[in-house]
Amino acid sequence: MRPTNSQRIVVDRGSERRFRRRAIRRLPHEYQENLWGRQRGNIIYVHAFVPITQTATPTAIYYDDDEMHESAEDAKEHRLVMLGSIHSHPDRHETLFSEGDLRQHLLDPDIIMGICAIEDVWKGDTLVRRRCHVAYWPGVLPMSLEYTDWD
Repeated sequence: MRPTNSQRIVVDRGSERRFRRRAIRRLPHEYQENLWGRQRGNIIYVHAFVPITQTATPTAIYYDDDEMHESAEDAKEHRLVMLGSIHSHPDRHETLFSEGDLRQHLLDPDIIMGICAIEDVWKGDTLVRRRCHVAYWPGVLPMSLEYTDWD
């Protein structure tokens, strides 16, 4: 079932926070994980962010397609569904699809795709902090977002 404009997403806050930390540790490269969860009616629940084996550059991620298939099978064993993936965009302040993201999503559509834009905040020559903005996209339309704490 594909999302519609009336659908919403509920994301485990702690799981997303841990993904953000892992993505920041991979800077300046992009980083990707799979999203596992459930879809009930008009709500998509993201329960887990699952790391995958990958190599990356600041603008691209490379992984084995077979591992993605295995991840979908592993999700089923946990009575979950592989909903899609989330990946980082280093040195960006917007959570928009890149041309490559859009092309990949159209070729292999997932239920959702998450994008984590990581932006450095500088004061003069000093890095003050890193800001992470996350958006989840069904197809090419954004979803309304809710958080919960399942931990």
